[in-house]
Amino acid sequence: MSDDARRLEVAPSAWAKIIELATVDPRLETGGILLGWRIETGIHIAKAMHVPDRTARRTRYQRRHSIAEGALANALDLLPSDSPVGYVGEWHTHPALVGPSRVDRKELRRISRKTENEVALLIAALDDERDGWAAFGLTAARRQLYPGVVELHTKSGNEEGDRQAR
Repeated sequence: MSDDARRLEVAPSAWAKIIELATVDPRLETGGILLGWRIETGIHIAKAMHVPDRTARRTRYQRRHSIAEGALANALDLLPSDSPVGYVGEWHTHPALVGPSRVDRKELRRISRKTENEVALLIAALDDERDGWAAFGLTAARRQLYPGVVELHTKSGNEEGDRQAR
């Protein structure tokens, strides 16, 4: 991992949810928001939530702000008051094996201006040659982008380690 790279630890259930939603129509982009917590070396992604975009195309997904905010508020209301889980970023799919686009990078910078916390972008890209999905990640803090090293966890568990509250 390079000195400026940040880790994106992805829980198995979060990745499974993304792939489930991606395979509904893999020719179109889809996406949503990520819940989790920050760790010293990056972000732990515990849950992926879907935010539908009825205007999505092969090369475009636009997160609907009001729908996302409502879904996030509902999800957080269901958590115990001392839960470290909170908003940590965005995810979407690409129906081809490509990482974050220029538009994706610009949007992540815009989102990072609105918070003091580091935020993540996780992309699931269709890999036709391997008949599966590849993961690409970025993080941003105060408009500065950092490469994200995505770690798809294969074990489920409740990591109590180095969590930060929302």
